[in-house]
Amino acid sequence: MSQARRYHDELKIQGSCAYSIGWYQKFQRRNGIKTVKICGDRESADHEAAKEFVEEFARIIADEKLSPEQVYNADETSLF
Repeated sequence: MSQARRYHDELKIQGSCAYSIGWYQKFQRRNGIKTVKICGDRESADHEAAKEFVEEFARIIADEKLSPEQVYNADETSLF
């Protein structure tokens, strides 16, 4: 519940609160706060190569006159 206390302090909420998992989850939902886990691979990603890929990909899509329906993402697809 340290995260809930931190939000309470940072947002300067007046009064005291009884912190619980339910309170924290409702607080997150009410305020649009999402917990995102960052894996180590993403932190060390080659951002320049990713930017170049996006630019090259956009060029190919434009050159080939492809529609979004013609583009397939197999990023997390397993082949058996």
